Amino acid sequence: VKISRGDFSIGGLSVVVDTPERNELIVNKYLEIGEERHGVVFCVSVAHAFHVAEKFKQRGVACEAVWGNMPSDLRREVLEAYESGEIKILTNVGVLTEGWDVPDTDIIMMARPTYSTGLYVQCIGRGLRKAFGKEDCLILDFVDIVRRHDICKFASLRGFNPVKDEELEDEELEDEELEDEELEDELEKEKEAKIRKERTAKISNFKNGEIDLTSSLEFAWQKMPDGSWKLLMRDNSSLWCMKVDGGYEALLMQPDGSIKKLSDLVLQLDYAYGVCEDYARKNRGAKFARKDAPWRELPATEKQINALRGANIEIKENITRGEACDLLSQNINKQMITEKQLYFIEKNNLHKKPEVLTKYEASRLISAFKEQESA
Repeated sequence: VKISRGDFSIGGLSVVVDTPERNELIVNKYLEIGEERHGVVFCVSVAHAFHVAEKFKQRGVACEAVWGNMPSDLRREVLEAYESGEIKILTNVGVLTEGWDVPDTDIIMMARPTYSTGLYVQCIGRGLRKAFGKEDCLILDFVDIVRRHDICKFASLRGFNPVKDEELEDEELEDEELEDEELEDELEKEKEAKIRKERTAKISNFKNGEIDLTSSLEFAWQKMPDGSWKLLMRDNSSLWCMKVDGGYEALLMQPDGSIKKLSDLVLQLDYAYGVCEDYARKNRGAKFARKDAPWRELPATEKQINALRGANIEIKENITRGEACDLLSQNINKQMITEKQLYFIEKNNLHKKPEVLTKYEASRLISAFKEQESA
């Protein structure tokens, strides 16, 4: 679909989104998991809003469409019927995104994709008003919009916003430059294959999926022996959900050992994950650590295979680069810093928190120090 004025062209979008199969899917999922909730469907066009409303009516759900050029008396009548509960579902296009609030609304169905984060936030916000007896709001996404925009996680809602670094202020992050040209070619082939697969996908092949607001874990976290969680980034800095008395601290640990707190509070683990992942999504070096990073699907390297064999780790057939990396990391993480290494690092003030280092990391740090001293 072509882009017009910074968003999808409505004409092109209507053709690919407003289909009987997808419209039927919206109603089916509402009836399956919507629990007769009171809510809104955001559609692509006026025709789309009518088509979806008709599908709801055919299945016995009280539903009406609302659109921009709708006669004002009729619109007022429909909105009042919705507020009173006479109408269960409203379908609309470009009308209920802002300036309209019915706090009882507890289901939002996104049936239109958008490049605009602002528009997305406005749509979702219609269901996030507090009301007596209202416990939550269910978001049903039929156009994968939640994967286009960073969804506000539980930690963000609680006000645990990560610190802002100067290098993170640019929101329009470019793709990371790959150092290995051979790897770049492989990734391009993988990308082309994925695009071809997506273009041939049919509506009948769609699968359910859930986004967990409390801890999506979009990144490849590593569990440490003391119960802490560590996320290694490309520049050898790392994010930590550091286990402490009463919970976890969200920390950024720099390669030189300096530590920055991402929250001044001791958090529950889900909150700590949210704080760290909010930080990671804004950091170019963290793309390397995502669970869905393309490099993870490539075949394991010869160096990885040899390292796995050297550690007596069982190697499955067709092991990927990501799987091999995880196995090697798990093996390294089991071997924490030795007392001798800890003494040396503390004596020479090489790291602010040396007790969290693995034996391998401590060895690298000590070797680098000795090389610098000898030079």
